[in-house]
Amino acid sequence: MGSRGQIRFITSGLFFFLGSFLSFSACSTPRGPGPAQILSQLSPAQLDDGGWIEDFRSQLRGVPASSELKAYLVGLGKTLLGSWADTRADAPQIDLILDVEGLWRSISLPPILKQQDQIHLSLGLVKQMEYENELASLMAIELLHARRKTWVQRTQQVQLLGWKRAVSTRQHLGNKDWTVEWNQHDRDAFRSAVQVLYRTGYDPRGLISLIQILMRNPTSSPFDQDFLSDLATEVRREIAVFPPLRNPIIQSNQFLVFQKRVRRL
Repeated sequence: MGSRGQIRFITSGLFFFLGSFLSFSACSTPRGPGPAQILSQLSPAQLDDGGWIEDFRSQLRGVPASSELKAYLVGLGKTLLGSWADTRADAPQIDLILDVEGLWRSISLPPILKQQDQIHLSLGLVKQMEYENELASLMAIELLHARRKTWVQRTQQVQLLGWKRAVSTRQHLGNKDWTVEWNQHDRDAFRSAVQVLYRTGYDPRGLISLIQILMRNPTSSPFDQDFLSDLATEVRREIAVFPPLRNPIIQSNQFLVFQKRVRRL
């Protein structure tokens, strides 16, 4: 059996263990293994292969969106990617997903298979946004996670610690009981996003607004309140390093149209 066949055999055989990692809410369609659970079963060689990405993505519940919505999101992603000196010409693949285990969890995958960043934004979180710089902030964070292969690194940590053998639904990657090491990925992404936004003309204070949205919705936030409070302090310090932007982008007419349509989904 080839490596792809082995991966698919593993993922189908793990159907029983949905609750171990990321899972979908009770109202979702028939349950299967969560994305992080699939990754936790792969060897380091398989993680580098790239064939696992489609198996991973198949566990996410995408939201049907119009071509106009998708075009806007892709355009925003391309604009933000323009701040990378070594960026690829390929536009990012971006979609909206339903809550994962009741949390506003966005998931980004590295461009291994199709040479595209694959960004999956939480619909619940996007619906809460009032300003374009908040959406740009979330997009910048997720693009950074994709480029840094954050999900692969987290999975390797899971394998190293042997947590894939546990069965508790409240001790794993998709929930709030994250280790300091995992939180560090998010700290780094939020801080780095300040520079990405600054380079592309978006008001980086959208990161603070994004954190505040999460703090106002603790039952939906994938982060606990103490972590978010610390994160806001760190982001403010990072913003203070840069001189204020002249006429920063906060909210465009394109975003207002997007906002109106996305709230109907």
